[in-house]
Amino acid sequence: LQENIAFVLEGRVLSIAHIKKGSQLSDNAFIDGEFEVGYVRELVELVNSGALPVDLNELSSSTVDPTLGKAALDQIVVAGLVSLAAICLFLVVYYAFPGVVAAFAMALYVAGTLAVLMAMRATFSLAAIAALVLSVGMAVDANILVFERIKEELRAGRKLQTAISLGFRRALTAIMDSNIATILTSIVLWQFGQGAVKGFAITLIVGVLLSFLTAFTVTRSILVGLVGSGIGTDEKWYGLKRNWFGESLEAGAETKPLNIVSNAKRYFLLSAAFIAIGGVFIGMGGIKPNVEFQGGIEATFYLDADSNVTSKSLVATLEEGGITKANVKFGSVEDARVAYITVAPGGGVEAGDTDAIEKIAAAGELSTENATYSSVGPTIQAETWQNAIKALVFASALIVLFLAVRFGVALGGLKNGLKFGLSAIAALIHDVLVVVGTAGIVGFLLGWEISALFITAMLTVIGFSVHDSIVIFDRIRENLRRPHGGETFEHLVNKSITQSVARSINTSVTAVVPLAILIAIGTPTPELKFMCVAMLTGIVVGTYSSIFNAAPILYLWDKAIIKKRGANNGLMAEASREAKLRATRLQAQPEAAAEGVESGSAYGQIKRRSSVQDQATQNLDEDEE
Repeated sequence: LQENIAFVLEGRVLSIAHIKKGSQLSDNAFIDGEFEVGYVRELVELVNSGALPVDLNELSSSTVDPTLGKAALDQIVVAGLVSLAAICLFLVVYYAFPGVVAAFAMALYVAGTLAVLMAMRATFSLAAIAALVLSVGMAVDANILVFERIKEELRAGRKLQTAISLGFRRALTAIMDSNIATILTSIVLWQFGQGAVKGFAITLIVGVLLSFLTAFTVTRSILVGLVGSGIGTDEKWYGLKRNWFGESLEAGAETKPLNIVSNAKRYFLLSAAFIAIGGVFIGMGGIKPNVEFQGGIEATFYLDADSNVTSKSLVATLEEGGITKANVKFGSVEDARVAYITVAPGGGVEAGDTDAIEKIAAAGELSTENATYSSVGPTIQAETWQNAIKALVFASALIVLFLAVRFGVALGGLKNGLKFGLSAIAALIHDVLVVVGTAGIVGFLLGWEISALFITAMLTVIGFSVHDSIVIFDRIRENLRRPHGGETFEHLVNKSITQSVARSINTSVTAVVPLAILIAIGTPTPELKFMCVAMLTGIVVGTYSSIFNAAPILYLWDKAIIKKRGANNGLMAEASREAKLRATRLQAQPEAAAEGVESGSAYGQIKRRSSVQDQATQNLDEDEE
């Protein structure tokens, strides 16, 4: 039986987590705030003996039935194993030889992540395990971006070893940028979250970091080593003919790109329709806060196997028994049906009532066997709202700042970087509104409630939405840095989208698969299932908005700047000026080398010029300096 009790200690929230098993207590206490104690027993003894002169006022408490917890753990572990198998199968089938290498690296990644988390003594809550399963899907992103780039270089006529080298090098920027965006949102989650939310954030941060290291150390080393030893040297083993997710479009990207920009209004209207549908359900009361956000009591009851009670009928029974302001939702653990009943403050039971379960059970004609409850007082409720708002604001601000600096450095300063950053945020707002609308729909139809885990899902969506936008924006940046003659910015944006669409879809598929599996077989509680549904919706919608919203918004923004300030302030003009500066620097290199010979330091300069010549023989593009 696990109990979690929160107290106020000298103005700070102190959360004590302890596990009763027989007469023993665990030796871990997870405490939020400045006050830290290594053992629960020591703290309890100090308080009881009067040696620690403080008053402990209960703010929230909860109990978890061990049967429910064990069954839920088994379900989510099975879902994780199925997800890993499905992702490895996709890698092998779609990318052939490099996919086999990546699948082996994925197994090492999972083992390494578990080892790091155990070394950190991280808490493996259901949410943390869900984050681990999700991170497996996200860990494939780096491999997909690299493998797609290798295929692109091979189709361009590069030799295999050169294509592999360029594939890792040219995918590095997009991978690093997208991983940083995910880490930033996870850090915000860790800073403002509590309990399971912190566990989710830590797991995701560790997973993202290790996935990057795995892709650029294990996968690269094994692939380069095997090819260098003569294994896997046939280009047929690299899946060049597998064009299932839009890769066939890349061949015509230069001459016949997807016409996204000129049809932007159509896609904007479609997005507005999605948002409006959700808004209708929100207006009908679909958004339902749980006890974390409204306070009160949430109780869990096992139902008879043949019970056919519905949410409406159980709410009506509770009202007849004197319990009002109740919301009912259902879940299942193994073969058992479980009712989750939330009672808002003033509904007949209050936070801190020691007989809350008995009152609700009597009113709803339910059994108290294995029943559990959690209660949240007004202090915790207010803090949860404040932290949720702060987390969303800080995460969005950090992403805008990061993208503005990152793309500004590459393209003429912060003003240009802001175009990319704010365009990504505009698409992000669309994704958030759609996810909130989805919350209204499932809240109205199924009674699902918004919890801290839903905010976790929202912040994860923010990171992933920006991840997909970065993939396309990075290709726009790369194309801007290349000679484009009389090409228009509209054509360049359409071309960049066409070149990136397969990567965006593939990276999303590998995140969607584990989430779909979790929803189907690995989320026994409505709260966890709701989190996964929100993330699944956000990732699908985020992929859509990255392709059909983010890049067109960037184009329209640039067009508005040109109209107001002139063509010299557009991204194409900025890129041309940057190209001239690079050309000037390159022309100055022979003179610098000659000066080096005269001053006796020619060796380093000659070596650098030789390296440049070697790169030129590999038919590298102008931006490979």
